[in-house]
Amino acid sequence: MQSDSTVTFTSSGNPSVSDTINYAKDGTTVTTTARTDFSKALFDDQNNIVGGSIQTLTKRADGKLQSDSTVTFASSGNPSVSDTINYAKDGTTVTTTARTDFSKALFDDENNIVGGSIQTLTKRADGKLQSDSTVTFSTSGNPSVSDTTNYAKDGTTVTTTARTDFSKALFDDQNNIVGGSIQTLTKRADGKLQSDSTVTFTSSGNPSVSDTINYAKDGTTVTTTARTDFSKALFDDQNNIVGGSIQTLTKRADGKLQSDSTVTFSTSGN
Repeated sequence: MQSDSTVTFTSSGNPSVSDTINYAKDGTTVTTTARTDFSKALFDDQNNIVGGSIQTLTKRADGKLQSDSTVTFASSGNPSVSDTINYAKDGTTVTTTARTDFSKALFDDENNIVGGSIQTLTKRADGKLQSDSTVTFSTSGNPSVSDTTNYAKDGTTVTTTARTDFSKALFDDQNNIVGGSIQTLTKRADGKLQSDSTVTFTSSGNPSVSDTINYAKDGTTVTTTARTDFSKALFDDQNNIVGGSIQTLTKRADGKLQSDSTVTFSTSGN
């Protein structure tokens, strides 16, 4: 089992509450639960959302709050803004907040993205900017490129920029990655290359191997290469690690082994 979802409806035929239990890929281990409240949404006569907002509270398997997300809709039924508060594992400490702006996205008649871009601003708990990310979509609704600017804790100093290219990834009809690879080029604040990383995916959408080339501050001299093997990791249906282990072999520029590291995870992903 992947998930168990129950939607409760009002006498007008509109959804009032949706409760979902999500399971790990073993089909029995609960990973998260989510409750979506539709009480502030506006509906038309065909029970389509045409304004207002919905709120989703997501909790970890232990019942502690993981995130609180509110999506606001335009009169067309398309999302306009999404605001999310993320919590630490104690369920009370705010770690980050994120606001996604859909104003530059293109939608089809089923409210699916079919082009344009969305921008997400992520802030730390103190309100200072952590990252500014823009994802551009193809006409098929798949991401084509993601550009991210990362900031130091002062919220203004740029630390790195990253561009992820999805052109070699394979997607299913729900725009989930189901194979191929993505490449991320990370640059320092001065524009010089810091790393070049390629992640290859299995047909289930989980990473299988990650290959990274790291560069010195001149942006051209290779310092190390690293290959991470995910074959012994366990993943949930959101492709998060929920157990098992990953192994990373790091080599020096001359190809000789520098380190062999294995990280083992608990069911909480730590």
